[in-house]
Amino acid sequence: PGADRGAIVWQGAHYRVMGTKFVRVGPDGSATVLGDVGFGGPVTMDYSFDRLGIASGARLYYWDGSTLTAVTDPDLGAVLDFIWVDGYFLTTDGESLVVTELQDPTQVDPLKYGSSEADPDPVTGLVKLRGEVYALNRHTIEVFQNRGTSGFPFQRQPGAMIPKGCVGAHAKDHILETFAFVGGGKKEDISVYLAGDGSAIPIGTREVDI
Repeated sequence: PGADRGAIVWQGAHYRVMGTKFVRVGPDGSATVLGDVGFGGPVTMDYSFDRLGIASGARLYYWDGSTLTAVTDPDLGAVLDFIWVDGYFLTTDGESLVVTELQDPTQVDPLKYGSSEADPDPVTGLVKLRGEVYALNRHTIEVFQNRGTSGFPFQRQPGAMIPKGCVGAHAKDHILETFAFVGGGKKEDISVYLAGDGSAIPIGTREVDI
């Protein structure tokens, strides 16, 4: 039904977003349209135990296996990227880190916003790695752990900050038990890096960088 924008396997089924349509792809390659998630570029998809999340066109949608619904709580804001971690759907609008309510992931409490404040650069994406949250900013990457505190439940780990950032929500991916990303530090040229413990290891060759 349209250009491919992303895919995932959840509960043994193959789901894709093609054009504006959310579809399930059968073993014979046939695509069954399940709903509409609007226009936009590449989508982000992640899942909890009982629902699949889709971030498309700055909005968040849930598929529960039978029904596709959009999250309409205005406190959610624009969704540039999201992950599922420790029972929360955690999103970012480029400024804040936003968690949904544990008992109802369609609701957001504006008093439970978090922030990534090591540098006044915008948040460009989110990664979950070994149970920790990595907030990817344009020039820095900050690491958060779930401390179960009231309000925003994740606390920043200052010593784990990486002095490089990522250029966008879809410029990173998991690899080699960590993740690679495209970006760099402040006033630096862009390259490709592997995230390490408080550091970023450059893996881009001169030809790739050019």
